[in-house]
Amino acid sequence: METVIKVLQPGPLGIIEHKFSAEEIRKANDTVSKAVANWRTNANLHQKNQLLKDYIQK
Repeated sequence: METVIKVLQPGPLGIIEHKFSAEEIRKANDTVSKAVANWRTNANLHQKNQLLKDYIQK
């Protein structure tokens, strides 16, 4: 399975198409999931931090 995503590229090419394999999509999803989990962990550890107060749901 391949997914075609239009990607904005700076320069004379403008918008080009790139086909992502199922493996590339899985790796990207895993990376995003890990990043969100890390952010939630850090947000929970720093609930008293005024910088993050608007982004933490209680």
